[in-house]
Amino acid sequence: MIPQIKETLVDKKGWISDNDMLELLAICESTPGPVAINMATYIGYKRKKFFGALLCTFGVVLPSFGIIILVEIYIIYKLIFKKKMNAILLILISVLVGIGVNLIYLI
Repeated sequence: MIPQIKETLVDKKGWISDNDMLELLAICESTPGPVAINMATYIGYKRKKFFGALLCTFGVVLPSFGIIILVEIYIIYKLIFKKKMNAILLILISVLVGIGVNLIYLI
């Protein structure tokens, strides 16, 4: 993945230099989170400051997030019509609400 990012950012687009790419890679490896998101945020910030960083980060995160949501909706839609699954989901929701209430109480 890193060579493809380098080829695009340095060789094709010319947005950053080789030295900037090395610094970017060092920063992204040392900060928590996926490298692609960290790189997108950094490149967006270098190009268009805050809004560039915001848009680049959303551009990396939203496609996979959207796919996960669509798959989740499909699975829940298929499972919601089964009586046993309704009981399991009700128990799961109750447990999650209980955990949430407990966390709020602890805070």
